[in-house]
Amino acid sequence: MLDMYKIKIKAFECARDRVLSEHQEVQSISEYIEKEMQENGFHEKSELREKMNRYMSEYIQQNTGSDIQARYEQFYWTTAQDIFQEFVSTGQTANPSIAGYEEFMHSQVEYEEMLKKGGLTIYEEPTFDQSKYYNANTQNSVELDTYITSPGSRSIGTARIIVFEGIKKHMQRQFADVQNGEIYLCSTLHRDNLPSKYVSEFFGLKDSLFVNRRQGRDREVHICRVLSEEADAYLSGIQDRLAVLYGYNPEQRQIPDEIKRKILEEQLKYEREELSRLNRAKTVGTLKGINLRFVKSKSAKVKMLKKELSKIAKKKKVITVAPEDHGDEEGR
Repeated sequence: MLDMYKIKIKAFECARDRVLSEHQEVQSISEYIEKEMQENGFHEKSELREKMNRYMSEYIQQNTGSDIQARYEQFYWTTAQDIFQEFVSTGQTANPSIAGYEEFMHSQVEYEEMLKKGGLTIYEEPTFDQSKYYNANTQNSVELDTYITSPGSRSIGTARIIVFEGIKKHMQRQFADVQNGEIYLCSTLHRDNLPSKYVSEFFGLKDSLFVNRRQGRDREVHICRVLSEEADAYLSGIQDRLAVLYGYNPEQRQIPDEIKRKILEEQLKYEREELSRLNRAKTVGTLKGINLRFVKSKSAKVKMLKKELSKIAKKKKVITVAPEDHGDEEGR
């Protein structure tokens, strides 16, 4: 734990020095924080936060092995208090490995001040495997803009199409380097902003956390990981779904009826589950009065999907009985 903590502080020191060299108008990170607090409350799009996270991540990547990177959670959250408790509880005494501990305590004070003023609170216990996201960083992650169209009159289908074209370009760029083994897709949205939720989940961002923002309303953070060997299948699957569900098929892909049926059935299952969730939420008032509109739209979507499935079933039935009917005609 102590070694991990020292690495974290070293990463912070290097990131701090790099930031200060770029912003010579301030003399310390504390001064930079105060400046941003006055300007924007040090919110989640803070330039300082983005640079510190990116530079610390780059330090870890460049100066440590995969074993350290895999222990990211311990690296990120270990504090001076954790170190103190560890040595007290185990009865360990001072040794050469902690002889220089006091030397970087000043850096830790700065670092913890930054975390305190930009603290992130996770309201609900994660229900997914968090470890697969430990290697995410600013170089292998993409934030999806699910607010592309006007929330008051948006077309979710249009948003999906635009977002897909962006994802495709990012994946092509990311995996052009064969050493890049994965890409992380993420989005943030207000919990009652259901159109953005639906766009995020359409692209597989089904792991989510409900978090406390530094400024303004709380948000849901959605994320998923796509491995390099899965990228082609991922993009192909999204293209098929866009073609079947929204008629977007610029490549004129020939999609078999069996694939269409599977896509429609999966979407129908999703819409039914969401409709049930909205009906339950309506009784406890958790969606702030927007339920009625979405309950109606989801009900209409369920009917439409059933209709499309019925068309495929009828088509299959016609094809199956056609030879027999043709023979009867010839007999007549």
